[in-house]
Amino acid sequence: MLNFLVQTGITNAAIVIPIAILALLIGSTNKHPHISHLLWLLVLIKLITPPLFHLIIPGTSSSIVAALPLDPNIASSTTVPLDPAGNDLNQNFLSLKTLLTRLWLSGTVVLLIFTLARAFFFHRKLLASCQLAPAEVQNKARQFASALKLKKLPTIHTTSASLTPLVWWLGGRIHLVLPQSILQKLPPHEWQWGLAHELAHIKRRDHLVRWIEWASGLAFWWNPLMWLARNKLRAAEEICTDSLVLNTFQTNARSYAQSILNTLEALAPPAFRPPAMASEINSGGNLEKRMKHILTQTPSRKPRIFQICVLLASTAVLPLGIARAQERKPKKKTNLEQVSKERQRAAFQKIREAVAAGDLTREEAAKKMEAIKKGAQRDHGPRAKYAEAEAKMKAAVEAGKMTRAEAEKRLSRLAKQLRATSGNKPANEKMRAVAEEIEEARKAGKITDKEAREKQEALRRRVAGSGKANDQRMRRQKYADAERKLKKAVEAGELSEEAAKNRLMQFKKRLWPDKE
Repeated sequence: MLNFLVQTGITNAAIVIPIAILALLIGSTNKHPHISHLLWLLVLIKLITPPLFHLIIPGTSSSIVAALPLDPNIASSTTVPLDPAGNDLNQNFLSLKTLLTRLWLSGTVVLLIFTLARAFFFHRKLLASCQLAPAEVQNKARQFASALKLKKLPTIHTTSASLTPLVWWLGGRIHLVLPQSILQKLPPHEWQWGLAHELAHIKRRDHLVRWIEWASGLAFWWNPLMWLARNKLRAAEEICTDSLVLNTFQTNARSYAQSILNTLEALAPPAFRPPAMASEINSGGNLEKRMKHILTQTPSRKPRIFQICVLLASTAVLPLGIARAQERKPKKKTNLEQVSKERQRAAFQKIREAVAAGDLTREEAAKKMEAIKKGAQRDHGPRAKYAEAEAKMKAAVEAGKMTRAEAEKRLSRLAKQLRATSGNKPANEKMRAVAEEIEEARKAGKITDKEAREKQEALRRRVAGSGKANDQRMRRQKYADAERKLKKAVEAGELSEEAAKNRLMQFKKRLWPDKE
């Protein structure tokens, strides 16, 4: 998960840089505000959508997988063999990446709680200070909504609070709020354009774009490109809204610009600033550039480059593609399982060859094959346990939940435990290899059948002796544990020394009944 976040953040940042440069170049000309707005919106959308590909970042899962052992037999010492080159560097990078990622997520959580709380209290405070707008305002709003071809008229409110005209959307209802100060200070032919401006925002669905801004701000609050995109987007948004009003109502540009200036002058300093989800009359700032565009604009035509930008947007915001689909492919079998199956197939082939040569009967071959299968099943338990633990350790390292050194230590400890509980399996495997060599030497004529039988008999005695030695070690370990527990019980006053001796003697008889 952490690797995915880091890869997505870095890859998306690299993708949106050329889009942002293009948006800056187009925005500087002030000729195509719609295209500039679309490109800045695309930057924000691209930041929060999965990429089509991932950049290769150091310290990813591939390097970790290569560093961890695949076989318990390899981990025969307290440390697991690793690639010494770049070990410290990779570990330091992983630790730094984990720290930064946790800082990233912590900032997102804090910002989420803060913005939601602020929006909630603003909503309550706004509705408490609002009342339905007078009939004159409602009638004018219906006229403007009809001209803009709005399907549904929003709820028009007036407020006594010191706020700018704004659109507030929460809970599925759109609220258009006008401060009472501009209705009192300005004549109708001036304040009506503030009303038309906010209705144009609703027509353009800018109140929905606010939620994209909010999501991108939560996810990438640390990215300066995100803040630049938000500011430029809002500036372009105001210019596009002004163009929509002028083109729809065919009003005089100079009088419209003057009414916007008078509206802003009539507003008192806001008593409380609206949250980021609100659309204000001058949320984009840069009033000078905006006025210049109003006075110099010509009737807008959507050029061909607009369709090109739409195509670019649809391509850039595609969901995760081939790169992530590859990760969903079924995992290959572990080396342990593969090696086991190969050995089993090789043993079966030798048995078939022996049957074909007349050295074994079919009944003897069937018994040997069955014994090999049972041995593979006995080995599957600890091997599968180790492979499962290994996969979990790799996932934990990738997620930043533990360091690679901790994973190596745990895997080494597990390998020791498996060797202690599974008998002397490495030795048994060596014995089987020796037995195969004896059989091959007999077939090649290097030794006689009698010599082969003698060597095999000696090998069986060695295997039996090894099993007995391992059994004796386990018995001695159990006896030592029981002796330690009884000693603690005597020291704690739970048992007398005589009772402890009797219990220890009985336990010894159960462990070594043949010594009575």
